[in-house]
Amino acid sequence: SNYKNYRVQLEQATLPCLPNIAVHLKDIAAIDDAQQSTKDEQLNSTKCDLLGQVIAQLLQYQNYRYDKFKPEPKIRNYIW
Repeated sequence: SNYKNYRVQLEQATLPCLPNIAVHLKDIAAIDDAQQSTKDEQLNSTKCDLLGQVIAQLLQYQNYRYDKFKPEPKIRNYIW
């Protein structure tokens, strides 16, 4: 499924929202595994472009304030 439903929902989400970082880290790992770092002794620009797209998508979430979210003690205790 490659997280298809998640990706559709994320694309349609109103910002600010909290992305599932694990999905994006898996994307980065998959790109790293599937693409060689160099081609013909030169930097693989396709790999760089793909990694850049994933990183750019994540960076867009840093452009918004997250002060609308209120701390949830149960979740905080679970995480910590």
